[in-house]
Amino acid sequence: MICKSREILFRGKPIVEEELMEPNETLKEFFKRQHGWSDYGVNEAFTDDGFVIGQVVYSHKKAWIVGEVVEAEEDYIALEYWVPVKPETVGQYTGTDIFSKGFKGVYVGDLFQDESGTVLEVIFEDKIGAFGAWRKEDEWLSVQSLKMWCELVGNKWDNPELLEVLDDEA
Repeated sequence: MICKSREILFRGKPIVEEELMEPNETLKEFFKRQHGWSDYGVNEAFTDDGFVIGQVVYSHKKAWIVGEVVEAEEDYIALEYWVPVKPETVGQYTGTDIFSKGFKGVYVGDLFQDESGTVLEVIFEDKIGAFGAWRKEDEWLSVQSLKMWCELVGNKWDNPELLEVLDDEA
């Protein structure tokens, strides 16, 4: 019997020296120009909201989101892309997608709002071994429940003002 596992991906906000970007240049165009990358794999890597998606590599308190291995030998490895990202913005894909907003994956750090206006942050809860959010101290909502009963309103890096509401309520 073949057991299908979920896709494990990460996203992060690229570290970019703004002064090196051309006027009206997208992040994808910038990184392709800087590194001479082709469109292969890179087109799907950059999201419209400024994240890059792939696997995560950490080293010496730095982080990169990297693409698939395109070539490997005993003494080297070549990746389709590698993008330095702000480590604090790295979030894991939950395995859940939302289609009402166009195709959008749900990641750790995304924010949902319930019918009462409460903002909930997607986390991975070690005690439960699952992705979701705490509505109150004792009310856990799985990502599937969030998807069904709440609205995706942003993420904690692009919309920190939504988390200020959480802090004010505490």
